Amino acid sequence: MDSSISGAVEDRPATPEPEQKPSIHAQIASTITFATHQSDVPVIADLSVVNQTGNDLEQLELTLKTEPPVIGERTWTLDRIGAGSECRISDRRVTIAGGMLNGLTERMRAELRLELRHKGEVIAHLAHPLTALAKNEWGGASTMPELLAAFVTPNDPGVQRLLREASDVLQSCGRKGSLEGYQGKSRSRAWEIVSGIWAAVCGRRLTYAEPPASFETVGQKIRLPSTIEEFGLATCLDTALLFAAAIEQAGLHPVIVFTKGHAFCGAWLQPQNLPSLTVDDPIEIRKAVDQHELVLFETTLVAADHPVPFTKAIAEARRQIAEDREADFVYAVDIKLARSRGIQPLSTAMATPTPPTSSAVMPTRVRNRVTRLTKLS
Repeated sequence: MDSSISGAVEDRPATPEPEQKPSIHAQIASTITFATHQSDVPVIADLSVVNQTGNDLEQLELTLKTEPPVIGERTWTLDRIGAGSECRISDRRVTIAGGMLNGLTERMRAELRLELRHKGEVIAHLAHPLTALAKNEWGGASTMPELLAAFVTPNDPGVQRLLREASDVLQSCGRKGSLEGYQGKSRSRAWEIVSGIWAAVCGRRLTYAEPPASFETVGQKIRLPSTIEEFGLATCLDTALLFAAAIEQAGLHPVIVFTKGHAFCGAWLQPQNLPSLTVDDPIEIRKAVDQHELVLFETTLVAADHPVPFTKAIAEARRQIAEDREADFVYAVDIKLARSRGIQPLSTAMATPTPPTSSAVMPTRVRNRVTRLTKLS
């Protein structure tokens, strides 16, 4: 018996291949802030149009718009893109709405949209979410670690008053009152200047404010020196930036160090810098500290209930970068290198707060206690 089964074979049409269309490819910042505008940080790192069709495309226009308009509109004219080829756009500059960003007090969501038109018809588009941060908000290491330097504001009026007090402290201890930076060509003198700044900040009797969780990664709002002076509140990052601003204005080169959930400050005792703008290897930092090239100190101790000697703050910072706590180290930022890369201080054109009252002035007995100006070994 024949067990074979015969039947008609149904002819099915082949599945058509999907139609190839042009596409837009871009690397765009996820956050934008007034500091981005001030330091001319690129918003678009890469931009290209790929013609995946089998035909040449001519008379193309690529337009950029944002809503709300945190970035100005821009149009690129592309004469021709051959079939299967890519056109990379080298001039990716865009105009940032500095006036709008300067006025932001809270972060704002926006959308950046790119559209490719051929003879007026949209043939490709790309939408990218964008977050505009408040003027005094740093975006954190996840998006803009280098822009931290913009929040080091040496020209803030509060810094000028603080350095006046630091000079008085040095003179009261029998030291030179000048804040001459590295002109003395002495690491001991640079150390003395930073110690005088430490004493002056201690005299402000600041109150410590708890920072938001994971601020070193996601960022936080920053209190600038005049705001700290007026209200007397500061997080660890606020105090680190306050010291960095005073150190820079005194002619020295500051460094800010991040560990998990924490930040503190330091200063080069001679004119040098880290090997790169940000360093995530704690060995580099420990080496510079051990060789007395860099002094680090725990800045939040200025908010202690009683005055803390500068030497104790140094010892605490050493403990935090020790080898047994290496897993907690995040990175360090060299402010001098940031300046050389064009990251400039935020404009502080704002109302100047009333200087501290006499009750906030450091008593002589406190000043003498917190300024133990010992020489470097």
